[in-house]
Amino acid sequence: MKKPQKTTAAPWPFSLPEDGWFHLAPRGEFKGVDDLTGEAVMQVLDDAAFSAILADFQKQAAAENFSGILIDYDHLSKFEDQATVAAGWITELEVREDGLWFRCRWSDTGESNLKSGCYRFISPVFGGDYTDKPTARPMKLYRAGLTNDPNFKSLRPLSNRAGNVQEPERKEPTMKKLLALLGLSPEASEETAVEKVQTLIDGSAQVAELENRATTAEGELKTLKVATRKADADAFCDTNEALIENREAVHAQYLKDSEGTIALFGSIKAAPKADDQHITLHNRAKKQPGKDEPGTATKTNADVLEGKVQEFKSSNRCSYQQAFDTVTRTNPELLDAETPAD
Repeated sequence: MKKPQKTTAAPWPFSLPEDGWFHLAPRGEFKGVDDLTGEAVMQVLDDAAFSAILADFQKQAAAENFSGILIDYDHLSKFEDQATVAAGWITELEVREDGLWFRCRWSDTGESNLKSGCYRFISPVFGGDYTDKPTARPMKLYRAGLTNDPNFKSLRPLSNRAGNVQEPERKEPTMKKLLALLGLSPEASEETAVEKVQTLIDGSAQVAELENRATTAEGELKTLKVATRKADADAFCDTNEALIENREAVHAQYLKDSEGTIALFGSIKAAPKADDQHITLHNRAKKQPGKDEPGTATKTNADVLEGKVQEFKSSNRCSYQQAFDTVTRTNPELLDAETPAD
């Protein structure tokens, strides 16, 4: 008796639909990620979304030289340094009861990848209008990509990949410019860049601390200089007290121009403090015209003294008493008021 032969099932063929239509997106609400912000959103795929997507597609299709919506591999075409090989071009869209469907012109490579089983799913890249965060309603189809990592589990083979709610109209960020600014090579690692940035931050903090200390020291030095100058002015006024009638005025003048004030007072000879030497001249006697010089008065020491005192007071801008003390100290003979002057 012959043993029954084992039958081997024929492998499931990766054949394409005869009518050329493929399921692009199902109806419903699905978790996704906003590619611009990285925030989680809930995709709302309803009649409003599909109608908007279809209307936008028809507008593009009506344009001259419309080539179709690109289907790439794993969305590599959005990266500047990656390949942009086309697996196919979407030429038709249709809204059905179970979602959005498409037809396309496959490239030789794309069709071969599908028939060989290299790729079995598709991932649409939508642009969306936010309704009420964290909800997004796709309104435009930017492109699609063959993938083996679908997110829409209810799609028939060729389905959606996770994380593509809204197509970013920007280049994928790189660190090349940042590394160049940091003085690092383009091949430097993220850890190296972070260490460099931290070093710069620490250095900036140290510089700021030094600047604060310098500002504080500068303020303290300025305060010390002002205090020292005031002390010098006080000492100057104390030393020249006998020659000063208005201490506040001299003090202010010293602060304004110390060298000039010192030079002015240096030209004045200090008078000794002698309270008993103060003489006040009142009702001075006047000589009558002499016989030898008719019509001419004879000057006395009092007249000469008065003239010298007034001249000294005017020249040195001091008080009358200070001028009197100085003149009589240098010309004591003039204290004999009634004696005729030589």
